[in-house]
Amino acid sequence: MWRTMQMAAVALLLGGLMIIRPKGGELPRFGWTPSVFAEAAGPLSCYEQAQEETLLSRNAALRLCQGAVDVGPVRCFDAATDNTLLSDDLAVLLCQCATDTTPVACFERAQRETDLSDERIVGLCTARVIGTVGPNCARLY
Repeated sequence: MWRTMQMAAVALLLGGLMIIRPKGGELPRFGWTPSVFAEAAGPLSCYEQAQEETLLSRNAALRLCQGAVDVGPVRCFDAATDNTLLSDDLAVLLCQCATDTTPVACFERAQRETDLSDERIVGLCTARVIGTVGPNCARLY
């Protein structure tokens, strides 16, 4: 019971929706497709994976995963911390809304080819800026 309440609170904080299917039961019929439920579970899946696989605080994991459509931000964060010298805070900013490690590849290239600071490169390469997502990680294409 306590675990379910915790998961519901995290889902609420992440702006997602958590639907628990009763044993042997059907999903509630709200006119939503299963893909809508999968997308709504994205932030929660991301948050849970961030808590299991990283040393991020709860607040940092929430920032990383807010609006996520899948666990892409965690994969991106892992690549950022493995391949760069970014602080956790900058890696979180870089990887918010990411669906893959593209922001990290952009960061690495910009670091090699420009004299921009890490902060400016993060601002340049984050998924929110490179045109793949809009507000709250909504896909633009």
